[in-house]
Amino acid sequence: MNFKGKVAIVTGSALGIGRGIAIALAEQGADIAGFDILTKENEELANEIKALGRNALAIKCDVSDKDQVRSSVNQVLKEFGRIDILVNNAGVFNFTYAFNSDYDETIELFDKCYAVNARGTYLCSLAVVPTMIKQGSGAIINVITNHVKRDKYRPGVLEQGYDASKWAQLSLTDTMAIELKPHGILVNAICPAATDTPMLRSYLNVADNYGCRSTLPSMMSIEDVGMAVINILNWGKDGSVGQAPLITSREDCENLKFYQGDGKTIAT
Repeated sequence: MNFKGKVAIVTGSALGIGRGIAIALAEQGADIAGFDILTKENEELANEIKALGRNALAIKCDVSDKDQVRSSVNQVLKEFGRIDILVNNAGVFNFTYAFNSDYDETIELFDKCYAVNARGTYLCSLAVVPTMIKQGSGAIINVITNHVKRDKYRPGVLEQGYDASKWAQLSLTDTMAIELKPHGILVNAICPAATDTPMLRSYLNVADNYGCRSTLPSMMSIEDVGMAVINILNWGKDGSVGQAPLITSREDCENLKFYQGDGKTIAT
């Protein structure tokens, strides 16, 4: 993909993986609209992108709110006139578990994960698809998690809301990929393992208190994940769709240049 002149929306852009993806896209030549509820950090990202010579918008948006999503997408169209890429990265994590004696609290936490992780992915996708159809092209990347790779990872402890919402995100990737490819819209996902982000570090601190922290031999950087997204987008219109490759290392991210998800080698 030639990223110059392309417009990308990245949700959850202010920190962590979203920030890494937004900067990676800008370095390739794309203009960026970052959606986040963290105004200060999102503005700082926009300024960093402008320093790279690209245009950037920092938009305060709760992706679980349909009116905010629609308004934010309209703001992008008013400013840039097109939308070529959507990265559904915004996500929340909390501890939900079946033996919690506080029924109402558990449901509230579960609903929060679904609202941001699953509903947010759906709302943002619905909002950009009409524009992409008119353009005859577009790409959507959903940022999921290694937790959905059940052949390699056992179910998470105390993570029912998070994992359920991420499985929903995977299902949306499958169905949207089938429905949208005839319109020139390519839908794929990435499933990153441990990545050095503020959200993961917060999780590890809380997990210590529960006595359930897992040993992490290494973590990817946000720059690694940004590279993975660029490599998938470079598969182009003839590439696979509905793919959700597991990435656990920088090498995995680099190798996406040569593979289309399911291990199908493409020409280098």
